[in-house]
Amino acid sequence: MTEGGNMPGPEQRPPTGPEQAAQNTQDVFINNLRVLIEPQREIDPQGRETERPAQVQIFFLKKLAERAIRNPRANDLASEIDRINNWLAEKTKLVDEGKLEEQDYYHLEDQALLLSAVISEEFYRQSQELRVSEFAQDIDPFLGAVFLQGKYNAAIENGQIRMDKNIILDVENPEDRDRWLHENIRVIMRRINVSEPEKQWKAIADMWRSEFAIAADRAGMNEETFKDFDMKIRSAMGVSSSARAMEHSNGSTERYVSVIAGPGAMEADLDVADDWREYLLHEKEDKLVTILEDPLVERYYRKILDLAGINIPELFGWQYRGRRLPVDEEGQALIPFLDERILRRFRQNGGVLDESALLADIETEKKKVLAKWDEVTDTSRLLEDDGRGGVRIRERSLVGYLSDEVSGGYKGGFPALIDEILLPEVDVSDLGSFKKSQLIGAARLAADAFLVEKYTAWEFFNNDGLGVWRPDPSWGGDPFRSILEPSFLTHKIKGMYHGPGSEKILEIINLAFRPTDVLDAIPTAYAVNEVVESFLTDASFLNSLSGLPEREIEVRARSILRRQLPHIRNILVDDLPDFSDALLRDDLGDNLSRQLVTAIMGGVRVLSGLPSQELTIRPSDRKINHLVLELRNRIDDILVENLAVTKARPLSPNALCHLKNYNRLTNEALWTFLGGSRGPKIPVWNEETIRDLPKVFENIDDVYKMDKDLVGLMFSRIILAKSLAAVLERAEPNLTDKVAYLFNPVARGTRPFYELEIFLWGPKRDGREGYLSQLMGPRTSVPLEENRYGAQIDLMDSQRVITYADRVGKNWEGTGYIIDALVAAGRNIH
Repeated sequence: MTEGGNMPGPEQRPPTGPEQAAQNTQDVFINNLRVLIEPQREIDPQGRETERPAQVQIFFLKKLAERAIRNPRANDLASEIDRINNWLAEKTKLVDEGKLEEQDYYHLEDQALLLSAVISEEFYRQSQELRVSEFAQDIDPFLGAVFLQGKYNAAIENGQIRMDKNIILDVENPEDRDRWLHENIRVIMRRINVSEPEKQWKAIADMWRSEFAIAADRAGMNEETFKDFDMKIRSAMGVSSSARAMEHSNGSTERYVSVIAGPGAMEADLDVADDWREYLLHEKEDKLVTILEDPLVERYYRKILDLAGINIPELFGWQYRGRRLPVDEEGQALIPFLDERILRRFRQNGGVLDESALLADIETEKKKVLAKWDEVTDTSRLLEDDGRGGVRIRERSLVGYLSDEVSGGYKGGFPALIDEILLPEVDVSDLGSFKKSQLIGAARLAADAFLVEKYTAWEFFNNDGLGVWRPDPSWGGDPFRSILEPSFLTHKIKGMYHGPGSEKILEIINLAFRPTDVLDAIPTAYAVNEVVESFLTDASFLNSLSGLPEREIEVRARSILRRQLPHIRNILVDDLPDFSDALLRDDLGDNLSRQLVTAIMGGVRVLSGLPSQELTIRPSDRKINHLVLELRNRIDDILVENLAVTKARPLSPNALCHLKNYNRLTNEALWTFLGGSRGPKIPVWNEETIRDLPKVFENIDDVYKMDKDLVGLMFSRIILAKSLAAVLERAEPNLTDKVAYLFNPVARGTRPFYELEIFLWGPKRDGREGYLSQLMGPRTSVPLEENRYGAQIDLMDSQRVITYADRVGKNWEGTGYIIDALVAAGRNIH
């Protein structure tokens, strides 16, 4: 049933009356422009057909005319008139400077004025038509733009929406679609038009998709175009919703998750991580890729990376990395991370630098940086000489806008960076004509993309005493920092655990919830990027694939693998020195070699169906980019499976991590263990904390269940950390406790850990009964006694510490028993 019973709906009726007249008038305008910029066929007095040259032949003016043909709305036409006037003003200046002859100027002016007259006439005609109704209104304040064909269609056509004050766009125009998205991102992220956008992101995303779907349907958009832009809408909201949740979280995992999984609700429903999968950024790297493929967003994102000191020559780090070190104007490598002490070691023979030794040191230092951070950070772009032998933050750097340690104090985070650096300094003129409001939205998306993916690790590895960093004035803490440093909130924010032995406890806590000694024994992203690059940058290989049968592709894949083998082997040996013996084998191991060829074939099978001219890897080629991403992930999985100590992967410290696992590890397990921001439950062993242990274990097991040995190691470290903390917290017994112990050795007050020993190791404390024995049973099957990572050693140390602390009353040694307990566990407290 169509609108109005059997009558055709407004979008189906042929235009009549004033609307038809307006359309005809616009057709006349477009035809007039074409007459100006295209040669015209004419019949001379003798009846012969001749060609009259175009009246407007200047390339710049022809481009303006072509743009006016594509976008013949009043707002866009006004911009074109301004450009013509500015262009003429520049030519006038050249005449004044003697760089342009007056006669040549008049020739240019004639063409410019012809074009300006035609555009101006259409602009004024439309301006009069915009005042259709004195009762015209505005679109809703939480919208930055709407589509002409969308939900507001009838109101727009009936003159009930002010077209001179609202942004009305054409869904059939790709440039309009991008602007529509940028304008709406700008509006909802201001926190003025939309209060608390973090609580309304899902409703807003649904509204956007509905508006686009209605407009696309009325315009008869093809399915592929519709799906591509719908993906872009969901990707933009995925990035922005995570960014707003980070700003709103105040560093709390619970608050972050509640925003993402339950906007507007009191508690998060983690099942929506599955139900809303198409909206969420978590586990959806392709959404981030989609946003960074936007030319405007990419341009601003590159500038942010530059201000952050991150060197990524191309948009995707796995495609092309270029030089590993920043270079000066002459192409000489800079060494920003080598301090004066390192340089001084190599100054010999009257200040001559030993370059060979220095380069070797550079490689060593570079690997140390890359082991922590996927991209080299050029700290010279973050810090500068303060003139007193020290360093200070560069004000015109990303840190300068985030830290409170710059002159004048905090400068306002990303919002200020957008206003003061990105918008005025990033040149986007080669990408097209844009309104400032659109540029604000694109820059905001770029800032959000950096915040949700790189910010946490970048700040963790670069903020060495550079003050408190705040990406937004409302920033109260980073909810992903606890993934990298589980003790961060308790130790560095709340100031707990300072003093003898405390550092060792904090180290054990960090290794319990993020066992980097095991998880980091896998190829880094740097190494995987290099392996992928070794295939994708071989132009002869790529350009030989088109139309080949699968068997021939396999032969060529093996050929490039052999050719690149020395390079790949060196990369992996440097990255995983403990595996050098295996990797130095000529074939990298038969299994690894075979699987790499399989992955390459899977990756290039799609490439083989593309025309050869499309096989060049370009950041702007979406089809290739997604293929490269798929190939990279496939090779990443293969390298981990063959070379890593564990198949378990650490949670990424960003909004791309698995949402449920993030909540389980940092909110459920870690927060239960800590008992609060000050860690009140860390040293406590009582009925409540003993009941907490199974909850802590089960959440860790859910996250890392693919490696039960790793789960056992993590849980054993949790018990050890609690045991050592309990010893440090225990005050020296008073006289009453000493007397009580003499008459009742198992009194609760003098044997505080007696029940704990029974709970963990059983009544006989031999490990054959109790909770640890249950964990080794068939239900959970956690290896604790024969753990390949040494969990049994941590449990033995825990039992020694608990037993020592529980029986210390036999030999009162004063406060020295705290140190003795640590030594008894074989732990170096220094």
